[in-house]
Amino acid sequence: MYSFLDPHALPDPVTAQEIAALEEHYHLHLPQELKTFYENHNGQGIKPVVFSVDGRSFDVYSMLPLLSGTMPIEHILEIYQSANRIPLTFFPLAVSFDGEDYFYDTQNDDVYLIPIEQPSNRQLVCHSITRFFQLLNENA
Repeated sequence: MYSFLDPHALPDPVTAQEIAALEEHYHLHLPQELKTFYENHNGQGIKPVVFSVDGRSFDVYSMLPLLSGTMPIEHILEIYQSANRIPLTFFPLAVSFDGEDYFYDTQNDDVYLIPIEQPSNRQLVCHSITRFFQLLNENA
């Protein structure tokens, strides 16, 4: 289903209960498609992907793990939210080659690339998590 996943990398799946606890703690509501992704593929490596949207180039180096690894989503949320660098409805998804973060807006169903140094200069990537996964699959 996800051609961008590295077939040689092992996932570190999370449970529905762990996802629900994270949603409750951060007052977020994730779409079922994203929950299912984490339940099956959390922490699994990906093939680096480069794609274009409306003439702008984007790249994704890795998907962020929910609760494990060196930089899990929970840690990124704490960093960004404690410094008021992102809206409270934003959920970290992935990282670019340059270390910039992709965020999913849980309120509006949009995906953004947010520069680390200028978080207010976010770039709209696409209008749904489904489209984000499609872009990764089409260009893997």
